[in-house]
Amino acid sequence: MQFRRAGSSEHGRIFASPRPNSGAGLMSSRGANNSFFTTQLHALTMLSLLVTMTFAISALPAVSAQSGTSAVCPGGISAPEVPPVTAANATMLALTSAQFREDVSGDTYILGGVAVSVHCDKVLSIDANFIATNSTGAREDIVVAFGPSASNIPVNVLDIKTLPAISAQFGESTTSDNWAGYQFCDNSGGGAYCPTTPSTAATDTFMNFTQPNIYVPTGTGAPSCGSGSTECSLAIWTALDTANGTSSAKFLQTGSWGQISGGNTNYYLWWEDYESSSSTATICTGLLNQNLISAGDSIDAFVTLSSGDQYTVESYDNNNGNYCIPNSNPYTFNHTPYFEDFIFERVTVSSTLTHLAKFDTTNVSGYVVWGGTSYPISRPYGDGWYQQWTMKNSGVVNACAGTWSSGSCSASVSGGITAGTFGTFTSTWVSSEYT
Repeated sequence: MQFRRAGSSEHGRIFASPRPNSGAGLMSSRGANNSFFTTQLHALTMLSLLVTMTFAISALPAVSAQSGTSAVCPGGISAPEVPPVTAANATMLALTSAQFREDVSGDTYILGGVAVSVHCDKVLSIDANFIATNSTGAREDIVVAFGPSASNIPVNVLDIKTLPAISAQFGESTTSDNWAGYQFCDNSGGGAYCPTTPSTAATDTFMNFTQPNIYVPTGTGAPSCGSGSTECSLAIWTALDTANGTSSAKFLQTGSWGQISGGNTNYYLWWEDYESSSSTATICTGLLNQNLISAGDSIDAFVTLSSGDQYTVESYDNNNGNYCIPNSNPYTFNHTPYFEDFIFERVTVSSTLTHLAKFDTTNVSGYVVWGGTSYPISRPYGDGWYQQWTMKNSGVVNACAGTWSSGSCSASVSGGITAGTFGTFTSTWVSSEYT
């Protein structure tokens, strides 16, 4: 999947999420998952290896989940141990499926990443996201959900979903053709703006929202929701970001994605390590014919520094105890982030922006952390340490993060400045015309 960063007119990469015109990412453990390779479907000789293949297991990195208890997880939410899944092993196991072989026939494909769908402390599926490219250059995600063994090693193919390859992108002005939301920073001692390199690195970002229903758009110029690049979408995500308003930014992001395609509406959780326009989101699909999340569910999404260059990445459904994490979590992110993003986005598929889905008005609460102290997002907003994006195309406002009144979108984040509390803003769908 691809989410595009906001603002720019180019339509590269997707997500989730992204720059305002950009989020999901390079998944698996950093060492193992970088063994990405492109391969052509060839031989039954490859298949003959599959039945007898074994999985090399190195040290088991603990996959971190949000700690604590909930009504749906009375035993608590603990961290399942999931061994790294290499590209070679994921591909060999996927090739045991006749559907996968048919789906990639004639295409080149790479393993874009591996996500883990979890319920409380139980691994539901290990989701290998393959990016397939056909002879015309069109891309799609083939998500193969593997069933886990007792030790959480993928052992069989449970389900295969073909999804658009989405990505996030970035925008470099206060209006964007695909982003609505905010970027915050710490500019202590500076003015009411975010400098190129703020005074303090960003270590944590947290957002909570109720997953909105998404609909086929209505009103003037409303597009129909087809499939692929003509479908309708809405990604809601937060990220730690390395740059202010530049397409060279790198960011680690996670959140939800709503999709209307071919008459069907689905909701997913995802994450992404956005390194370049070729990066894609990694999606958690959950169980067969069952979405991991539903509209109306309370969703937490957060990226948190664990130590050094290790970050915990998670999107969590408070209603059902399901969550999405990287195969290796904490995840290695070899960059220093200075900004926190809170974004609503229409995602990019095969370098083309999808249409914006109509969505319920949504309140987003969040906090950010600098220097070991947690601040509500209303604190940097009140100090002027932020950038706001309004989604706008051909002069028509499509989505407003702030106050929508009398045909105008103005920045607005409510809350105080007290550490350890939350700030809140509202995101409103206005129109899908020209999207």
